[in-house]
Amino acid sequence: MNGLVAAVGFLTRIPVRPVSGAIPSSVKWFPVVGLGVGSAAGIVDWSLSSVAGDTLGAVAAVATAIVLTGALHEDGLADTFDGLSSMRTRERQLEIMKDSRLGTFGAAALVLVLVARVSLVTGLPSGAAGVVALAWAHGVSRAAAVGVMVLARTAGEGGLGVAHVAGLRRMPAAVMAALVATGGWWIVGDGILWALLAVAVGPALVWLWAQRRIDGVTGDVLGACQQVALVGALVAAGA
Repeated sequence: MNGLVAAVGFLTRIPVRPVSGAIPSSVKWFPVVGLGVGSAAGIVDWSLSSVAGDTLGAVAAVATAIVLTGALHEDGLADTFDGLSSMRTRERQLEIMKDSRLGTFGAAALVLVLVARVSLVTGLPSGAAGVVALAWAHGVSRAAAVGVMVLARTAGEGGLGVAHVAGLRRMPAAVMAALVATGGWWIVGDGILWALLAVAVGPALVWLWAQRRIDGVTGDVLGACQQVALVGALVAAGA
């Protein structure tokens, strides 16, 4: 279970014991950690919505996921849009993505995704069904990012995201991602193929954009893939 512990330590702010040498086995657990993050967010949404209304419940659910993950993926989304939208050289784009300062394109992308997430969470089913839907949305969005990791090549040296891609055990990661993704059948039923398409379109476009601009992916690009996949998953879960 060292891989699961390492995945929790990397993707969340939950304090766990450090695990050395577990990067190759940790990636397959990313969707499972996503299920946990989504479940926590869903429980918060369920608890608050019945008392304070759907909108406040949705805001709290989105905030819960951000706090649990330390805004890891949101930061990647903003950095990706700042870098890839800059129209500079490949090297300069990579430098911008490493810069902690938030630019106009990154801020715009972040605001749009957060607004979309809040709006879509309010449209999820109420009660336990909403918790399950939100858990799957977070899980399958990490599965989509893992899918990109399995297929993509890296666009730079250094960084934990690059290290995870470089050390990836592709077959176990792909199998776990597929299991979590197809688990959405319990939520969307016969519409599962359309749901998975909705999840896959966004990260595929981000991946192709990064491939064109910087000739591969970075950890930030993978974070952006997860965020746009999450929006697609929420659309499918609430349909």
